[in-house]
Amino acid sequence: MIFDRDYMRTREERGPLGWLDPNGSMVKALILANVAVFLLDMLSNRHLTDLLLLHPWYVSHLQLWRLVTYQFAHGGFMHLLFNMYGLWLFGRGVEQVLGQRRFLQLYLFSGIVGAGLWLLANWWGGGMAVIVEESGAMGRYLYKNLAQLDAVLKDHPDYRLVSVYGGCVGASGALFGVMAAAAMAFPNSVISLLFPPISLRMKTFIWVYALLEIVMAFDSHSNVAHLAHLGGMVGAFIYMRRLRRGEQFSVLEWLKSRFSGFGRRSRPHGPDMDFPKYGGGPTSEEVDRVLEKMSRDGYEKLTDAEKRTLEEASKRLRRQ
Repeated sequence: MIFDRDYMRTREERGPLGWLDPNGSMVKALILANVAVFLLDMLSNRHLTDLLLLHPWYVSHLQLWRLVTYQFAHGGFMHLLFNMYGLWLFGRGVEQVLGQRRFLQLYLFSGIVGAGLWLLANWWGGGMAVIVEESGAMGRYLYKNLAQLDAVLKDHPDYRLVSVYGGCVGASGALFGVMAAAAMAFPNSVISLLFPPISLRMKTFIWVYALLEIVMAFDSHSNVAHLAHLGGMVGAFIYMRRLRRGEQFSVLEWLKSRFSGFGRRSRPHGPDMDFPKYGGGPTSEEVDRVLEKMSRDGYEKLTDAEKRTLEEASKRLRRQ
């Protein structure tokens, strides 16, 4: 649980790129979507989760929508509450910088990369499935790997798979991506932890969190998808670096560049997403310098020219 010192500042003091503009509509929309899915899941006696959760068996059968939908399903109220609180806490500042469209891209892409890393670690493992026979009898079946489960279903056409245990749900991968993006956008912003009661810079907080996730990922008794958290951070790092280099980001183009062995990698067509290097507006170096000063000294310490630089940069980002 954390408390940001910038929360005590007014919207005018925070300025156009401040941490906490309460009008972050994409953040609100994502929170409402997660809450709506949770309520519908409760009304359906948790059957909706079976359609949304991430599991290697479903993905192996090309149910690829689960790479996205698992991000909107949660295991319980506290799981939902902490994820949405974190999204509200960190997401609004990031949305102020990226704009709504890019923030949504960041959120979903971080969750997808988190799903990929979790799947990679769990693809060859065993588990338990709920199967219904033609007679209507329901039973649990233990399998050593996906091939064994597929073989059982193939050898018994009257069997119907109802659900599998050990799937992954939650917005945590996407949330950790948003947290990593916040650390990259506001590295020197200071946050205060309630427990332990210490203050840390955002970049330090994220590094500590990442190291803890790596350590906890080796705990075989944990039911938390720590690798999905780490994958979300990796996804955000990839996304933010591409933006900083001024490249149009596309999930399909990124996957193609990583897995295609043919041809040379080309820069996608489309409008330049970086700030102009000369003329027509602030350069990337100017914006980075002003953001660094704002993170260090606060918005009120900026000169009028520096404030105009941020306003022009924000307007340019939102038009793309």
